[in-house]
Amino acid sequence: MSTAPMRSAIRVLSNSPVVERIARRPETNKIQVVCNEVSGNTQSVEDVVKMLNYYFGKAYNVPDALEFVQSAGGSTAGGKNCYYISSYNCLGTRLLRAEIASDFARKTHPGSVSELLAEIELLCLESAKDFLSLQRSSGRKSNRAVVEFDYTNIRDLLLFHEYESRLRSLPAPVARQLDVSLARIRPATRTEDINAILNHLAAIQPAPGISVDYDENLHFIEDMLNTEAKKMYVTMDVQKVGNIGDVLQTQNYIQESAPTKRVYFVLKNLDANSRMRYQKDPDAFLFLGRHRVDKVSPM
Repeated sequence: MSTAPMRSAIRVLSNSPVVERIARRPETNKIQVVCNEVSGNTQSVEDVVKMLNYYFGKAYNVPDALEFVQSAGGSTAGGKNCYYISSYNCLGTRLLRAEIASDFARKTHPGSVSELLAEIELLCLESAKDFLSLQRSSGRKSNRAVVEFDYTNIRDLLLFHEYESRLRSLPAPVARQLDVSLARIRPATRTEDINAILNHLAAIQPAPGISVDYDENLHFIEDMLNTEAKKMYVTMDVQKVGNIGDVLQTQNYIQESAPTKRVYFVLKNLDANSRMRYQKDPDAFLFLGRHRVDKVSPM
């Protein structure tokens, strides 16, 4: 059968917070959907898997294409310290992002440093290194990767040294194909302070960018356009923004307001038709997949 229906099914399933990972089993040629058994919401995922298998059976005569599996492993009770690393793709460039669960720390101290978050982001850096090394070994030496580093953590002297050490240890060919971006900048942050951190980081990795979420706060986006960052990664949840016309109008406005910057859009919750529209857009990162990590080694 065509791979498009299966890819669509994987995208739907990967959006569930109880799905730990989705992978193909070569020995059976099945797609395995692994869920955390301590969660109370795995039944809904199993129902979706059954429905998809029914569809694949009727339409393509492959009734057991997906395999539902429950894992005894998982995060601590209540989902604390549970996070995912999400991948987004833009014409050969891979963006790797730490996706933090809703009950992660920082609820009471949003401006505090987090060693756990730093370790997650350094795992993203390792994934980017692996991706670029694989691309180079396959002859695709022009591909790039993007990793995001938390703004508050980068401002911390001790954590900054950890980021710096990992960046400087990268092989030179990999480092040349890597872009870094400051993320989770609070709206009240002064432009002068952001520029100072950008220059500090640029001494290690050239031309760092800025990652921001678009949540109808265009004023904050405009403030970020006034920084010295050469690149911006604007995440847009299409379902929250509205219809695709609203999304395109907002994107055009942001790009027109940034003549000296390269603006990329990280798009979430795209329907199939909208995804096709952006498939070959050089400025659009589309969701590729994610995997869950339950344990983090101490720094």
